[in-house]
Amino acid sequence: MFIFETVNDKKYIKKVQRKAFKKLSWIYIIMSLLLITFGILAIVFKDNNNDVNFGISIIVFGCLFTPICIGLSMFINFSITKASPYIGDDVKVTLTFDENAMNLEIAKVNSFENGFKVIYDFIKKVIVEKNSYIIYTTNTRQYYILDKSCLVQGTTEDFESFLKDKIGPKLIYKN
Repeated sequence: MFIFETVNDKKYIKKVQRKAFKKLSWIYIIMSLLLITFGILAIVFKDNNNDVNFGISIIVFGCLFTPICIGLSMFINFSITKASPYIGDDVKVTLTFDENAMNLEIAKVNSFENGFKVIYDFIKKVIVEKNSYIIYTTNTRQYYILDKSCLVQGTTEDFESFLKDKIGPKLIYKN
């Protein structure tokens, strides 16, 4: 059995948000480039002055699209984070890996306890980084980042060997 204990503090949440924003940023940038390209095409293949004005408007919107979307995403994420009872220095998270499943327990001092179990068949992949593990479940939007320093029972070498036995090729090493 392997046990990780951590807290859902602001440091952890920033790490998770940074990972999410990397993915979102690429989507926003691609959308901006498509809008700018569409605007340029409208200007190049113009039939009248309205097409030029439309093309310029689309180019300006394309240039503003990424910063506006990132700003909105950060504001929404900040609002959700601030309102969530699952985030704070007093929220303890325990992940236990036994022979059958990964068990997650979340507890806030004098407030609540919550938990669930994920059997290993429902783990999509585990990425092993220098200082952490990123565990993705079959819901691709749900993942857990575990610092290796939070392992309180077992060793990282034994844990990686255990994961290799349980999930096989879904264990990915990343430098």
